[in-house]
Amino acid sequence: MHFFTELLLLLSAFIGVSTTTANNGADHWYDIAKQALYRRLKHFNSKDTPLEVARNIIVFVGDGMGLSTVTAARILKGQRAGLPGEEAQLAWDEFPAVALAQTYNVDAQRIMRRVPSIFTWAQEQGKATGIVTTTRLSHATPAALYAHSPSRYWEDDAKVPPVTRRRCKDIVRQLVEDEPGRNINVLLGGGRRHWVSMANTDPEDPQKEGRRLDGRNLITEWLRNKRENQIEAEYVWNKEQMEKINSVKVDHILGLFSYSHMDFDTDRNNSTEPSLAEMTKLALKILLKNPWGFFLVVEGGRIDHAHHYNNAYRALDETLAFEDAVTVALQEIDLSETLVLVTADHSHVMTFGGHGTRKGNSILGYDSKLSDVDDTPYTTLLYGNGPGYGITKDNTIAGKNTIQAAAAPRHWATHGGEDVPVFATGPLANLFSGTIDQTTDAID
Repeated sequence: MHFFTELLLLLSAFIGVSTTTANNGADHWYDIAKQALYRRLKHFNSKDTPLEVARNIIVFVGDGMGLSTVTAARILKGQRAGLPGEEAQLAWDEFPAVALAQTYNVDAQRIMRRVPSIFTWAQEQGKATGIVTTTRLSHATPAALYAHSPSRYWEDDAKVPPVTRRRCKDIVRQLVEDEPGRNINVLLGGGRRHWVSMANTDPEDPQKEGRRLDGRNLITEWLRNKRENQIEAEYVWNKEQMEKINSVKVDHILGLFSYSHMDFDTDRNNSTEPSLAEMTKLALKILLKNPWGFFLVVEGGRIDHAHHYNNAYRALDETLAFEDAVTVALQEIDLSETLVLVTADHSHVMTFGGHGTRKGNSILGYDSKLSDVDDTPYTTLLYGNGPGYGITKDNTIAGKNTIQAAAAPRHWATHGGEDVPVFATGPLANLFSGTIDQTTDAID
């Protein structure tokens, strides 16, 4: 996941930490972000109004959720409610502050040092921390919060080159053994395969086995470490177990609900796999107990995967499942002491257009006019590249397995390069305005 420095600096200001670093290259980008922060503080702060401080912070990351995805999902929400769709509102549409975040990277060859994790900063202030995701817990976005790795793919030791294993831990080992990972209170997502060895079969699908080569079961080790330190901790791997958790008693929880990524919400077994909203609610019940506050990151990670497949239906459906998690969180927290951000790490190459398309036209349907070149129908949602290249269409409404047409052939669609939105509410939300320069890259 791409964590833009200015966002981290803004958040670090809320939890009262320093971002000083000895690396001149990093200092350059920190200085740029600090200057932007100070300009905003000067503009919004007054002598008569004390500076607000957020005790709690929740960052919702819709992976790949660019503006075209937000708009299309909003319309789909309205149309599912029997309305034309355009007037519908998403949970974050009423947030009082909006910014745009640039998503470019500094040249990867220049990032030759560890960058501090905002989870480390939060834990140093005594705050509880948590990660909720529909991807593997060791996948790119969640791993950026606790791991330092030359490759995002080193999720278990089998992926680490043999010559490197002795001096570089895989991502899951870092989560279990190192700071800040071992101190994270809530870990809910997928990816059991990276935690156990090839000698362990999966509890949900015995035909599958773990991927670790070192013979270790890091789930068992995570539990043992917590109990040796007299920490109330539980491990769960299905929804039924999760629903039995006593959030008053449990301070640390590890939930691994799938062998790899969790299912798309439209394919999810409601009786065995929890939704993103259900996981978010449990996370907050545990984190809210900390008197010093908490920092929670919630990722709707499979929006991105559906876009890579040119599967607009699932991408928009995942966005609405992500919105459900935001709605649940807003019901659980006190906004007077909690900063809530909804953003994305990058966009995708999905476009939304048409010529004279009537209001209320199905967002997953076709333009009201045929192509003025070859008289063929085309959908209002299209992709710039991906597996949909060369697909011919009729004028039927798209189903959940439909692949949208793409302009250029690729097995896996690329990301988009435009700015992404940042919606903010809560203490100091008004600092999130204008265009935020994203200047560093954590792991992806």
